Amino acid sequence: MKKINFWGWFSILSVLLVIQFLYWYVYRSNVYAFFYSLKNSSHNVVNEYNGNLKLYSLNEDAIRVETIKNVKARGINIIVGPNFSSTGAKIFQFLEKYDLVSFSPSITSTKLLKQTNRIISMVPTNEYQIKSIMEFLKEKNVQKVLLVLDPFNKEYANEFLMILDVFEGKYKYFYTVTNFSENLDDYDAIVLTLAPKYASDFLWYFAKYYKGIILGTDSVFDEILNTLPTLSNFYIVNFGFKSYDWSNEAILKIFDILSKHKFISTNQFINFLLGHDIYDGISLTKDGVINKGIKIVNFEEFRKENR
Repeated sequence: MKKINFWGWFSILSVLLVIQFLYWYVYRSNVYAFFYSLKNSSHNVVNEYNGNLKLYSLNEDAIRVETIKNVKARGINIIVGPNFSSTGAKIFQFLEKYDLVSFSPSITSTKLLKQTNRIISMVPTNEYQIKSIMEFLKEKNVQKVLLVLDPFNKEYANEFLMILDVFEGKYKYFYTVTNFSENLDDYDAIVLTLAPKYASDFLWYFAKYYKGIILGTDSVFDEILNTLPTLSNFYIVNFGFKSYDWSNEAILKIFDILSKHKFISTNQFINFLLGHDIYDGISLTKDGVINKGIKIVNFEEFRKENR
């Protein structure tokens, strides 16, 4: 039997390397973990997305350390998501440990985003959002505020306590209106930080019993709001997205960015985001967070424009 010479082995290895590269380029480089949630409409993306990316979809509401290990074991470096700051706080230390990076459509916790570049978000931090909210409340001559905070997302909700450094008022943790017993007449404004499906119940209740200003933070803004009765005193924080499903809009923008580039490592991905416009001229600050326009809009006007 004729022995294979050096050039024969070289040719075989070269072919194997080309095949391996083509496999990575065509398939593996397009595989990403996607963390969706049942608390907003992000779970709809799982069935509706028909692009080129291959998604390993996981419910972030049930994320554990083993989930992160399993993502890495599949050769995945980049996670799209999570949606909520509470999940980000739960996993951020393991992102560093397993050399993963999270590209979130909607995390806004200032503390979380500024303490690690392993979580990068498509939207501004609460620092910018809270400043805009307080300016809005001052313009409306608000004196006393009730904060309705989400007990399931304290990493996010607790940052809004800063509002009570400027305004009189009180904060309460609620996720259901069933045991809500505050005297609403005591407050000029109510600020909601709840997830959409919980906020909706409160808004139906407020439509009957409250005439002051109601303001929903970014976490409230979702397609479920379109089912509400007329609420002319309800305002929402808008990051400039065009639809109720703004977080899904952000998810699709992330998918578009990922589909146009190939990332060999997490460091390459992070350096790419820190050095380029992310979309539509929007870029990251030196702290690794987005500083873009925040609008507070009347809900009924927004609903009229989107019918």
